[in-house]
Amino acid sequence: MASPGPVVPPEAIPPRSVNPPPEPEMTALVVEIDRSEEDLVCGLLWSLDTLGVLIGDRPEPTDTRLRVTAYFPDAGSARPAAEQLDRLGLRSELHGVDPYEYSDRWRLHARTHTAGSGIVIHPPWETPDADPSRQLVLEIEPGRAFGSGSHPTTRLCLRLLERHLPSLVGDPRVLDVGTGTGILAVAAARLGAGSVVVTETDSELRATWELNAEQNRVADRIGPGDTDLSTHAGRYDLVMANLLLPTLRELSDDLVRLTTDQGRLIVSGVLLNQVDELLDLLGELVPVQILREDGWAALCLAPGHG
Repeated sequence: MASPGPVVPPEAIPPRSVNPPPEPEMTALVVEIDRSEEDLVCGLLWSLDTLGVLIGDRPEPTDTRLRVTAYFPDAGSARPAAEQLDRLGLRSELHGVDPYEYSDRWRLHARTHTAGSGIVIHPPWETPDADPSRQLVLEIEPGRAFGSGSHPTTRLCLRLLERHLPSLVGDPRVLDVGTGTGILAVAAARLGAGSVVVTETDSELRATWELNAEQNRVADRIGPGDTDLSTHAGRYDLVMANLLLPTLRELSDDLVRLTTDQGRLIVSGVLLNQVDELLDLLGELVPVQILREDGWAALCLAPGHG
């Protein structure tokens, strides 16, 4: 789940994203929980479409209380989460938040992460201790988007990508649905994809994924596609979708249809107790590999292959 961020002095805040945050006031939901409830509460918040979850610092290893802050576009979208927490006996508070404050706080928690056997992801303001001759080093500007490499679902997708993309023949054609920062698209291009089509419903994030493609020298192989998947011509050797279950429900038929007969579909954004439903939704495909981390799951599926 979301991990506690470092204590960073104000002067260390990195420059703001290339994306201007939205003007309307956002809403922060704040709740204090026991450390044993972290996976349950964070999983609930992610399932209710929070923009991001931050865990307060743990000053002492023996401290069993945590402060969890979840950000939502507005108070209306935060209230269902507050009501769900209330049913669990957890009292939360809602506060208005300046979008610029949210953007800067989110960036403070972006730091170097590793995924798979040899992928290192770092923000532009950190210099990773990595060997580019042996490791795939990706510089990812997080902007205000999901996909800095810090969340388990991103790391799980990268592990599956590292494992299964090289097994595809030729110059694989890849589709990244809901690209966010473009981290999966960039990784796919660096791992050998011939071309990567990305879709993203938030038009403000285009500057972020384009910047990341440029910074990682793969801009010539990554381009935008229509967010309406029904309009896509042809099929893809690899389809990726790191999205929450409600969105995967809506897109499941298209995700199956767009995967070639010898291709692979990588999906994540689901909790462990949601895997069976996801498999039912993607019934024409069978799992090749399932990975799990901190209560989350990621699946690689293929048509007709066990």
